[in-house]
Amino acid sequence: MTIRGQGKAFATQSIANVDISIESLQKSAKAAQSKVSSIASDVVKHLKGLSFVKEIQTVSVTLTPNYPKRPNKYYQQNEEEVGSEVVSYTASTSLAFKIVTISKAGQLIDELVQMGVTKINDVMLTASEEEIERATDLAIKNGMNDALRKAQTALSSIDSEITLNKKHHIVDISFSPYYSPPSSYRSSRRYSGASYVVSGQSTVSATVTLKLKV
Repeated sequence: MTIRGQGKAFATQSIANVDISIESLQKSAKAAQSKVSSIASDVVKHLKGLSFVKEIQTVSVTLTPNYPKRPNKYYQQNEEEVGSEVVSYTASTSLAFKIVTISKAGQLIDELVQMGVTKINDVMLTASEEEIERATDLAIKNGMNDALRKAQTALSSIDSEITLNKKHHIVDISFSPYYSPPSSYRSSRRYSGASYVVSGQSTVSATVTLKLKV
């Protein structure tokens, strides 16, 4: 006889994985890149000085030429065609880092915006490895209890006098925990005011399978 039990537990989110961008539009490529590099350097220096910020890394560096757009007389009135002469350049640098004290995330984001950060790409909230491990153990335990309850119900339906004996009835145990993906605070938005980052809980589920010898 095979019995499956379901268990669930919750892991408190305490880490914010942040992705930000610094953009600048200038007439020359050198000016655009210089502006972004200067701000990015100050941002990285500031982040490195904070004990609650970890794993700072550069995600991308881009430099894009911009061309003039004008109405296209051969198509609909609202259609535009792109000219061949470069009129400006947009430089961008994206940085990623981890905030291990989530209560300070909102304030830090505001500070970075004041320093010149122009875009908050994403803020992913997750639990620490230790918290996920604790919740996983609890989910497995809850799944085991559910499986044992179902096993006793199944045995009782065969014979009301049968009591589940773990030593003699259970011949195999297996389990498969599942951790729900981190929650996203915001995605691909330009900064528009004070930031509030409030942690929640991530769900850890576990399926426990018991094989019984009846």
